[in-house]
Amino acid sequence: TRFTTMGLYAFALVAALFVVQTSAIDYPYCASPNDLQPTVNASLQLQMVQIIFRHGDRTMLNRWPNDHSVWYCNLTDDMYPSKSSEATTESFDRIFKKKYMDNREVLPGNCLFGQLTGIGYDQHIALGNQLRRLYVDTYQFISSEYSSDEVWIRTGDSPRCVDSAMAQLIGLYPTMNGGSSLPVVDVYTIDSVQDNLSPNTVLCPALATLGAELVQQPAFVNFDNSFAPLRAQLRQLLANNPNASITWGGMMDALSALTCHNMSYPAGVTMDMLLQAYKINQWEYNYLLQNVTYSSYAIGTLYVEMLDRMTSLAAGTPQPKYLMYSAHDTSVAPFLAGLGLYTGEWPPYAAHAELELWSDTGKANWFVQAKPYGQAALIKGCSSVMCPIKEFAAIVASLTPTPVACHGPALAPAHHTTAVHLDPVGHAQATATAATTSRRA
Repeated sequence: TRFTTMGLYAFALVAALFVVQTSAIDYPYCASPNDLQPTVNASLQLQMVQIIFRHGDRTMLNRWPNDHSVWYCNLTDDMYPSKSSEATTESFDRIFKKKYMDNREVLPGNCLFGQLTGIGYDQHIALGNQLRRLYVDTYQFISSEYSSDEVWIRTGDSPRCVDSAMAQLIGLYPTMNGGSSLPVVDVYTIDSVQDNLSPNTVLCPALATLGAELVQQPAFVNFDNSFAPLRAQLRQLLANNPNASITWGGMMDALSALTCHNMSYPAGVTMDMLLQAYKINQWEYNYLLQNVTYSSYAIGTLYVEMLDRMTSLAAGTPQPKYLMYSAHDTSVAPFLAGLGLYTGEWPPYAAHAELELWSDTGKANWFVQAKPYGQAALIKGCSSVMCPIKEFAAIVASLTPTPVACHGPALAPAHHTTAVHLDPVGHAQATATAATTSRRA
């Protein structure tokens, strides 16, 4: 694993920019830019698409004493319990609808903290529509009708991620033909303790240790302290306490939710304050992400899984053609950062990035193309935008944390790593190699 010390920002210049420019910029948090561009290359054929995306618009994650907003959510889940993973809908004689009782939640109204809203649902419907136009209509890559052989869905185990994935699939396939019964779509998830779709300090405790070290570095501390008066002012306005334990992220989250829904701020809070909190929080998170080791600890094993899908297909093992990963902003940002594609802008609602696998017509040579927000971009370390898979595999290897790096030699768990082998002309094969140590943390 590489440990790279980030190049420090020009602190005085950045601080000055906060004062001068915040009132002049548009707030970018509420929705993702979507301009999906096709690749025109007659000599190559698209073989696989993997898309990672942030959930859509949601309610706030925290509420402070001086926030008097009321939230009503009309998005609900209809469900039917089943004891069989192979069950169909033919036997359904009813559908259950889960509803939260009015004014019995922490948020006034009927919404949970972090619940996907109707706006967030519509954002992923729209994104699914755009993806359909690209991958069904333009490329004719996946079928116009849903097929479980072609499409595979994985999501973080939170309702807003699950609902966002379902909404995006509805946009991708507005109608489904299930014959005599409704189609059943499998949506895979992992217990949050074991999930590597987002940064996980249980799976890699060194992530927490490194993060704590980075925020104690002088450049970070000096930057954060320079905005102490604004922090105290916002804490007072939000919680009547200038020393309240509200982070920049907590301030940004609560005020962003209000902004995206055109709700009033607590008395005394202004849009300019939110913009400054947004940029401060963004700078501090970027400080972490620009450390290559931090990004690799945060998301490195997900690269391995994605690469394994690609190399398995290249080696002749059937794989889904279109794979969806529904996650968080803290998934998309390190995913892009590790590949050298993160611009520093906080991933807005429904932010997305695609990894496309291409081959020549004879399937002798394979290439990976990254597309943040649908735009082809050069992966750091690749010789071209169409990155030869051997180069991409080397990059993934450099970004993959070892069990010893994450846990230390005494606590490294039993695990499986993916070893990628490529022959001289570029064919890829993936083999699993086991490594075991004394005990699991």
